[in-house]
Amino acid sequence: MASRILVVALILILSIAYVILYAISGIGMPCFLYETTGLFCPGCGLTRMVFALLRLDLYEAFRMNPLMLILLPFFTVFMTYAVYCYIADKPNNMAKKIPKWVYAVIILSVLLFGILRNMPVFSFMAPV
Repeated sequence: MASRILVVALILILSIAYVILYAISGIGMPCFLYETTGLFCPGCGLTRMVFALLRLDLYEAFRMNPLMLILLPFFTVFMTYAVYCYIADKPNNMAKKIPKWVYAVIILSVLLFGILRNMPVFSFMAPV
């Protein structure tokens, strides 16, 4: 159990270090898809969305990545429970309780969002 807590602590420390580095320097991880093709992936704008949320600026957070902002509460609950199960060495049964069609809808939504945000008609979905 102690090694599991260390893994979670290491991930948290690395995440905090990234946030501090980004806050100080403004240098974040570049999107490989955007850098090579000029197309926005479904996750583009995610770091800026998180920083807008930290400033409690929901409008800017929504402008950076509307789909991920909508999915954030569900993802947070799911990941919190998964981390708890990992640390407590309990089986994670939440994945079995969620119907498969929910996963299919989320995957299709992310793919569709990634396609639409690169079309001129839906340019309002691109990160600002």
